[in-house]
Amino acid sequence: MTALRFSANLEFLWPDRSLPERVHAAARAGFDAVECHWPYDTDPARVLEALNATGMKMLALNTPPGNTDAGDFGLGAVPGREGEAREGVCRAVDYACAIGASGIHAMAGICADSRVALHRMYDHLAWTGEVAGSAGLDILIEPINRIDRPGYALFRNSQAIDLIHRLETQEGIRNVRLIFDFYHVQMTEGNLLQGLSEALPWVGHVQVAGVPGRHEPARCEIDYSWLFRQLAGMDYDGWVGAEYRPAGDTDEGLDWFRPYRSDPAPPPAMPPKVFRHYDREALDAEYNNRRKVADFEEYLAGYLRRSRETRLELPGVPDIAYGPSAAETLDIFRTGSGGEPGLPVPVHVFFHGGYWQALGKDDFSYVANALSGMDALTVVVNYALIPGVDMDELVAQCQRALVWIWHHAPEHGGDPSRIVVSGHSAGGHLVGMMAATEWPALDPGCPPDLVKKGLSISGLMDLEPIRLCYLNEVLGLDGDAARHNSPMLQANRSNAELLCVYGDQEGEEYRRQSDGLAVRWENTTSRSLEGHDHFSIAMMLDQPQSVLSSLLREMMERK
Repeated sequence: MTALRFSANLEFLWPDRSLPERVHAAARAGFDAVECHWPYDTDPARVLEALNATGMKMLALNTPPGNTDAGDFGLGAVPGREGEAREGVCRAVDYACAIGASGIHAMAGICADSRVALHRMYDHLAWTGEVAGSAGLDILIEPINRIDRPGYALFRNSQAIDLIHRLETQEGIRNVRLIFDFYHVQMTEGNLLQGLSEALPWVGHVQVAGVPGRHEPARCEIDYSWLFRQLAGMDYDGWVGAEYRPAGDTDEGLDWFRPYRSDPAPPPAMPPKVFRHYDREALDAEYNNRRKVADFEEYLAGYLRRSRETRLELPGVPDIAYGPSAAETLDIFRTGSGGEPGLPVPVHVFFHGGYWQALGKDDFSYVANALSGMDALTVVVNYALIPGVDMDELVAQCQRALVWIWHHAPEHGGDPSRIVVSGHSAGGHLVGMMAATEWPALDPGCPPDLVKKGLSISGLMDLEPIRLCYLNEVLGLDGDAARHNSPMLQANRSNAELLCVYGDQEGEEYRRQSDGLAVRWENTTSRSLEGHDHFSIAMMLDQPQSVLSSLLREMMERK
């Protein structure tokens, strides 16, 4: 028999306190974890601080409900609201990652036509499962009774189980689970024990409240002490969420919980979590590529050596100024036989890596070799490094470089309507930021789709973990700068076709960075390249026949 674990739902319990204060109250009451509905008005840093101080775990939070004044209660199953629903999922995933939550509850919403609503919910969950999965999160769905919430699209467990089963078998989505809420099931169906037994293989969370009134799970028509014994006998190893409205003072109404409570104790002696499930040391390790790759110095020396050789081997024009500062320069290399006279060639623009604080264009001239034999221009961009400039200025310099290339590529035989950008690591981040740029706002002469295609190589699309790890000691990002410089939180305003690649020997966070953008942005895919780490993958561009060079060449050749 498994001992049950209980969590406190902070939407209902201790309603007169702030969300961080409720976390502390739950810990004092003897709960082992917490869950919440809509924490978005509270700074996630304050919530994370409370969780770390108490040793509590945040299980899940709800996706935004929509416009509650207009009757919204979730958007996942509501036809015509797909864009808002996806934005809400992204917001929930970002908040969950920031506080180290385990999952999100994808709310279905109000829709009179159940058939249409469930079809829409299936599509929404297929997309949501990918987004949440890329962040290591589970998805929970909850049938809500139509007495309390008339017209709610998902109101029977059988509907939810059917969705979960089809998502597993047809889409390969395996991170969607059922919330079995005794209150809602009793209000809609009754027969609680049989319903629980049948649903258990799909259950990811259980919630309780008294019937009628949705007050404490005691002195009501449900015998919870008996149900808890049955649940423990089923070896249920998930959490039981106390999701009820206290009839009076929350603490005074916890008599029902005393047989199950944990003794309040100091939080475990473990480092506090700073992002997702990472403490600071673990997050530093995820992004410290030089410690991960023992021979990284050989790769860096190889970059520089092959770049020197490339500058001697390929015709080109070095050190062209594109902006007002000394760092704003670029090199242009020409590959191929020269092409047909008068016919402009496609343009490949490369942004170098170095965590925005190291290296330069002279270390990456070799990337022009990826297009060896192909009639094309390769432009390798230099930009000022942090801390000499901040992230906003660094991004602005790269934008100025592309505006310059758009206007001046014809002078060097390039076709400005066929610009493909690529970049490695921090340069991969810049690829994302260039795709997210509204070009006519910078220069009315530039088209909205100035960037036609992009290849991000081990790119960084979410800067929040960068802000929270050792790298920020130099970068100096605040929360706002991290947000508006994160491609994952922006739109693909160029509508560029993007491919995000990473080495299969890179860590979980690098996979999340690329996979996360691929599921959030249209026209974007991601893939792993076998046998490569963070440094070896970039060296593939020195080999025209490598998988990475072939992917780039294919992008360059297609109009």
